[in-house]
Amino acid sequence: GETYSVYQMFVLESYNSDTPAYAYTIKSDSAWYNFVKSDGTGAGKDYVTLETFKTVDGVTTYYVTWKGGTTDSDYAAFAKAALAYAKENTISATKTSGPVAKDTTSVVFEDLNLGYYLVDSSLGALVMLNTTDKEVTITEKNSVPSVKKEVLEDSTNQYGNTNTADIGDVVTFQTTITVGAGAQNYVLHDTMTEGLSFNSTSVKVYKNSVMTDNEVTSSNYTLKYNDTTEGSTVTKPTDDCTFEIAFEQTYLDTLSSTDTLIVVYTATVNSSAVIDGNAEGSTANNTNTTYLSYGDSSTTAKSTTTTNVYDVDILKYTTQGSNEVALSGASFVLYKTVEEPDTTTDPAGTKDVNYYAKVTDGKLTGWTTTDTEATTLTSDSNGKISVDGLDADTYYLEETAAPDGYNKLAAPISFTITETGKVQQNSKDLDNNTVKIENKTGSELPATGGIGTTVFYIVGSLLVVGAVIFFVVRRRMRTEKQAD
Repeated sequence: GETYSVYQMFVLESYNSDTPAYAYTIKSDSAWYNFVKSDGTGAGKDYVTLETFKTVDGVTTYYVTWKGGTTDSDYAAFAKAALAYAKENTISATKTSGPVAKDTTSVVFEDLNLGYYLVDSSLGALVMLNTTDKEVTITEKNSVPSVKKEVLEDSTNQYGNTNTADIGDVVTFQTTITVGAGAQNYVLHDTMTEGLSFNSTSVKVYKNSVMTDNEVTSSNYTLKYNDTTEGSTVTKPTDDCTFEIAFEQTYLDTLSSTDTLIVVYTATVNSSAVIDGNAEGSTANNTNTTYLSYGDSSTTAKSTTTTNVYDVDILKYTTQGSNEVALSGASFVLYKTVEEPDTTTDPAGTKDVNYYAKVTDGKLTGWTTTDTEATTLTSDSNGKISVDGLDADTYYLEETAAPDGYNKLAAPISFTITETGKVQQNSKDLDNNTVKIENKTGSELPATGGIGTTVFYIVGSLLVVGAVIFFVVRRRMRTEKQAD
């Protein structure tokens, strides 16, 4: 996949490999002349000197002598300066070959003049070559970089390819760049789908490990992202990605093939998040994709993470005979319990805190620890309640009001959303991920006549009986008196 180019900088007039002795020349009409002449525009004058040999038809030929240092870093610096000059001045390569086919192990440049050559690789490799023999073999000294994208799962505090989250959660991402030898033109490209909002102030870069002492200062890279703030001077990415990090070449030159660059940043799950994107038949999800461009125009393979966001359906019903009849008007609050530090009596102590859901139009918007601020969820005419935007966790439904004539639940109902999005109760998957809650009602209590009417009947009867007795007794007394 890589491309190689050779540039002839100087001509090898003659040589004696036994001595060894070499005579290099350059002409004043060469594209490389300004790079090496003493009053030229290139950095080559710091490494070589020119001595006039001859002038023919207004063109002067100079001998070229090395005056630079004798270490590998000196040679590499000269090569980098030469390649930079070639690019800036659009000097054409003498020959180019590539992209290299898969499984091909060599590239051959034939019919070259004897001379001093600069070899450029799209990997970023820079090699000087003095062709003192008929055939010369060089080995690619640089390696291909790679990237690995991971996301933090907050329930386990472990990085991996996937995580689960609520709408509103802040998700932490980590991209590790394995540096190749001779790193050149490294630009990290990161693209998030609509359900993730990039937090531009969260970006930090570390060398080899995520430790404060290993943080790379921001002067060694440039962060580019789309900032819609009015008057923003932030540089936008060069493509359609969410953000880019372009590393300074002076910093890349300090790295070796054993180094890694670790980029850590966050994004917030927003209301546009795809819900239950890993369900069967789904073609979308909340993804974050990274790749690295390097060298002239090469790119690494892409690395992607997935953030899963789930939902739950609730059915409120009553049983009539063998039928389930939906009930509207049942009200609930949804909450989860979070273990938090409590150092009141123990430095390592914890306590359980209830977090109540705040929901708008069936979509989670946040959590509150104040139950009076919780959103009341009420079953519709079909007995249903739906909540989108939930993490994998255990939740509780507390009934705050039952439909008229029905008994309110005595205790909350619990359910669990698994890491794969299944809704369970007692470790068993629920049909259609629906939590079914039954309300019951008692029958009408047996009734008798009104007690007030009965009293009147009894009192009336007693009065009648009393009147009859009084009348009989009085008449008997009168009869007895007349007999006397």
